[in-house]
Amino acid sequence: MGITMERMNREQLQGFERVAVPTLEALHGHDGVRRAVHTVIGGFNATWIQAVTQRLWRIYDFEHVEQLRAPRGIIVVTNHRSFFDMYLFGTPLDRRTSLYKRICFPVRSDFFYTSATGMLLNIAVSGGSMWPPVFRSRQRAHLNRVAWSQLAEVMVEGSAVGIHPEGKRNPSPDPYTFLPVKAGLGHLIAECPPETMVVPGFVAGVGNDWRRLVTRGWRPEDERGEPIRMWYGKPVSCGDLQALNLSALATTERVFDEVRKLGEKDRAERDAGAW
Repeated sequence: MGITMERMNREQLQGFERVAVPTLEALHGHDGVRRAVHTVIGGFNATWIQAVTQRLWRIYDFEHVEQLRAPRGIIVVTNHRSFFDMYLFGTPLDRRTSLYKRICFPVRSDFFYTSATGMLLNIAVSGGSMWPPVFRSRQRAHLNRVAWSQLAEVMVEGSAVGIHPEGKRNPSPDPYTFLPVKAGLGHLIAECPPETMVVPGFVAGVGNDWRRLVTRGWRPEDERGEPIRMWYGKPVSCGDLQALNLSALATTERVFDEVRKLGEKDRAERDAGAW
C-alpha cells in the first residue's frame, strides 16, 4: 500500500542527496516494503541484540507499554549517551509487543545522505530506518518541516519513531545529567495525529564500545559490570500534548521532563544498592 506524503523539493537538495533522499522516500512511502524490510533486517537486529545483551538487562515499568494500543503509532523519546541506546530500548518493544514493526530514526543528513557509502550502510545495517534526514544549516531548515510532515504521514499502527531530543550523545560521565534539548520533537508532535502515543524512556549502562557490549554478558556475573537499565515511562497522546498549546521547544521540554524523572528513579535504585 502506497502512502501519500509530501516530498522534499529536489531543487533544494545538493550532491548525492539527490539520489539518497528520493531512494529512502520511496522505501518509506510503501507500507508493505517497510514492513518487509523490518521483518528481515529489523527482526535480525532485534534477535542478535537480545541474544548477546539479554543477560545484562534490567527492565522497569514495561507494563506501561505491554498492552498499549497505538492505532497511529508511537514516538519513543530517550536520553542519548551511546550509539546503541535506541537499538537496545527498542528490542523489548520489538520482541514483546506489536508496537515496533516499522521504524524510523530521524538522522542528520551528513554522511548517510551525502555519500553512496552512507546510503548503502543505512539500508544494509538498519533497513533504511535512519530516515528522514534532518538538515543542520539554517538556510535549509524548511526541509526539516517537510521531514516532520513525512513522519506524521507514515504513522500507522505498528509504526515507531525514535528520537533523542538532546540531538547528540552526551559525553558526561554522569548518566543523570542531560544536554539542552532541541525543538524537533515538539514540531513532530504538532504534526502527528492525536492518537499517536509518545513513550518516554531512560537508558543507562550501555557504553560505546561494541566489542564490550556483545561480550560482557557472557562473562561470569561478577565480571559483567553494571547492568543495562531500561525504564519505560507512562505514554501520553499527541492530542493531549497538542491541547496544551505550547511552543515546539516547550513541548519537547514537557516530554523530556518525564525522561529526567525516569533518570531520577534509576539514580534512586543505584543509591539503594539495587545493582
